[in-house]
Amino acid sequence: MVIRSLAAAGLAAFALLFLLRADALAQAPVREHIEWSHTWLMAVNSTDKPHVLLIGDSITEAVFGRVEARFKETAYLCKLTTSKSLGDPLLFDEVRTTLRNTHFEVIHFNNGMHGVGYTEAQYARDYARMLKLIKAEAPRAKLALVTTTAQRTPGQLDRLTDFNERIKVRNRVVRELAAKNGLLVNDLFALVADRQDYTSGDGTHLSGAGIDAQADRVCAVLEPLIK
Repeated sequence: MVIRSLAAAGLAAFALLFLLRADALAQAPVREHIEWSHTWLMAVNSTDKPHVLLIGDSITEAVFGRVEARFKETAYLCKLTTSKSLGDPLLFDEVRTTLRNTHFEVIHFNNGMHGVGYTEAQYARDYARMLKLIKAEAPRAKLALVTTTAQRTPGQLDRLTDFNERIKVRNRVVRELAAKNGLLVNDLFALVADRQDYTSGDGTHLSGAGIDAQADRVCAVLEPLIK
């Protein structure tokens, strides 16, 4: 009886370890060949003007300089731009660390172009979790959610990629969560969806005209939030 009990306990322990290992593999982050992150926090000890945080990817990186210049007299513009996607726990670490470093009055949040290896169900799950994190770390900040821009085929900008259909699903998640939480949506997808000239030859990043147009839209959304 003792031997059988020990054997059963051993099998149970092995099964538990197997399940934990399988779960860990299932939740393993999906990383890109090049991962990057750029945090820029201005005047962190100053309180004479509001601090505005733009969270996003290379699209946010591209427009940041123009947006920062527009508000140089009225706000301190900060950014967290990253290749990390919802689905990757390190994105939560990056956002949490940034929010704990500085008090922000306004946050402009975009995520969705990266993370091809994560499902839209994972995206929706983690988007809701991200909103909870932002509310917990910056409860008084005014928050604007941002849709992800359209993706076109490199060299054939009149054709949208297959991933663009997934971007549409992700953007629907953004709009639904914004409606549920009473948040503003900056619909950058709608801004560029029918404008091939706003996209560079690689099909993903912005052209000069696209950078100008999106910077203008971001400024128009931020201005009433900063006042």
